[in-house]
Amino acid sequence: MSKNKKAETAGLHWWVVSLSEDVSADKPLGVICDGRDYVLFRDAGGAVRALLDQCAHRRAPLSLGRITAQGWIECPYHGWRYSGESGSCVNIPNLSAEEKVPGYGVDAFAVEERDGFIQLGTEGLHSDRTQLADFSLAQKSAQWHASHLIAYPHDALVDLLLDAPGAVLQIPGATILNNHRYGEPIVSPTTIEVTHAVAWTPRGKMPKQAQADFPLALRLMVEKAGHSARVELSDDTGAVLIAVAIGLSPVKRNLTAALWRATGEPYRERILELGVRAHLDALEIKHAYVYPSLLRRDSAAEQLIAIA
Repeated sequence: MSKNKKAETAGLHWWVVSLSEDVSADKPLGVICDGRDYVLFRDAGGAVRALLDQCAHRRAPLSLGRITAQGWIECPYHGWRYSGESGSCVNIPNLSAEEKVPGYGVDAFAVEERDGFIQLGTEGLHSDRTQLADFSLAQKSAQWHASHLIAYPHDALVDLLLDAPGAVLQIPGATILNNHRYGEPIVSPTTIEVTHAVAWTPRGKMPKQAQADFPLALRLMVEKAGHSARVELSDDTGAVLIAVAIGLSPVKRNLTAALWRATGEPYRERILELGVRAHLDALEIKHAYVYPSLLRRDSAAEQLIAIA
């Protein structure tokens, strides 16, 4: 593998696993990423910590335990306590004050809290932080956030987002036109960008005839590795009405976590909303035209760049 390829894949072990609001110092949060169980919590200093969700003693889920006054996490079974910083066992209740805690511990993982998202480095404490995703958004008058578990494989969901964004995203009162893409996808070494027309949803069915102009445009920038995406909804002057940052991570084989934050400005005296569907649009999936997603594969992207 070339040096450039190594640089592109160095960050593939960072995933968004939670929104900041969902991790507290009051109760541990259990999450699953790529089939592995983790526990998240805040220590006494407020820093987010991540450990393997399994006590070293009897493998009880630490996420069912509690957080102590010292900021340690305590197993619900026999009360073993662990440091979130290192994963080391720091206290065992049945030991006397004179007895030293043996060198037990659980795996600890790198965590980064940025822009309201919790990113987890699944390689351990030394995961490469230079490849973290950027989720910063310009401050606007309205802000919202949410998350869903979607019954769809992660890699297939990323492909679907590129090929038919209307199957994955929703804008109440408006319709993303999957079959009306503006120009060719823009391919970079790490991302793919596509822009689609957006029309107001009429009462009843969508009109069959084509329109010359559309009032809105949806610009979608998807990381090739599928960890993140950014969406912008603009009006016909090019002004950005809504900006959305999305984190996508595999939970299990056919289950994906989608977490997003959005900011927006009023449009015609109302705030449009844009977010990820809890349930994908099956009809849109049926009619999806597979093309932009093919460019996630290096060979196809390189051919397109060579032709251009």
